[in-house]
Order: sequence, then structure tokens, then C-alpha cells
Amino acid sequence: MKAKPAIAIFILMSFSFAAMTQDFHFSGFAPSYTFANPSAAALATSPEAGITYRNQWPGMPVTFVTYGISLILPVSSMNSGIGVNVLNDVQGGGTISRTYASAIYGYSLELGNDWKASAGIGASFVFKKLNTDGLVFRSDILNELGYPGYITTYV
Repeated sequence: MKAKPAIAIFILMSFSFAAMTQDFHFSGFAPSYTFANPSAAALATSPEAGITYRNQWPGMPVTFVTYGISLILPVSSMNSGIGVNVLNDVQGGGTISRTYASAIYGYSLELGNDWKASAGIGASFVFKKLNTDGLVFRSDILNELGYPGYITTYV
């Protein structure tokens, strides 16, 4: 019966913070769960390292490439784990790029023989870059009157 108050507190804390974010989509069988949820660092029983790579549409001239590494170290004496995530995402052949580095901490709470709850927190540094050199805007292909270049005859 001791688990019921702990479960209620965990559920209340889970829904008390509002955040908006968009996670990277990794296709594959073994994604690094700490990119989406830092509490997964508390579930590791031994040190874990992961490498992630995704190249979407490699045959096209402007690809979407995402790669990163993660490292998780359990701290069993504190029922927790610490970790580091580093990720680089390049979109549109380098038009948009984002470098992401995060330090994470996860804590695990035993609720019984078969139940475990974990919570995590992460602090991140994100560097975003927009390169507009290769983009073509409407004003680049229109003449001074606002018409496409192939319409040059006026009646």
C-alpha cells in the first residue's frame, strides 16, 4: 500500500510541467532512448554507449543527415544514472543545421518488486545555423515589375 502515494506523486509531477519540443525521428531497431527521454539514463544497469546515424534520401542532391553519440553511466549507489548526448542534424544539404549537446540525469524509484518509476532532467546547449546562400527566392527570378523574366513584351 506504500506504492499508491508514490504513484500519485509521480503522476502529478509528470503533468505539472508544460513543454513543447520536437524530437528527431530515428528509424531503426535500437534507438537511443535518452534523446527523447532523459529518465532512461536511470534504467541502465551497466555503462552504455550508442552511435546514431540517419541519411534520408541519399540519392537526392539535398539530403537530410542526422548523426550523434550518447553515453550513459549508471550510479547504482544513488539509484540514478548520468549521461551525455551529442547530436548534429543537417537539413537540405546544409541549409539548416543544428548541433545539440546535452547533459542528462535520471533517478529511479523502486515501487515494489515488479514496479519501477524513473524521472530525468537534461540541460542542453543548441547551436542553430541557417545558410541562405543556396536558396532561390521569388524576387531572384522576377523582374522589376514583379513578372517572371520570360514575360518582357507589353502591349
